[in-house]
Amino acid sequence: MGLLGGVSAQWGQQASGSGLGLAIVRDLVQLYGGKITLGQSELGGLKARLTLPEFTAWPT
Repeated sequence: MGLLGGVSAQWGQQASGSGLGLAIVRDLVQLYGGKITLGQSELGGLKARLTLPEFTAWPT
């Protein structure tokens, strides 16, 4: 399974749900020209960083 394919819940419990959350976030962030970076938190679990371009003006 890929990095965005599924993430276990904290404390070793299995997360319930469809596993689509991070994939949807990734697609939305990329749609807006941004980037998502995933890694391991120093406290355990997942660390996610979203980077979006600076807003300059609404499209006309």
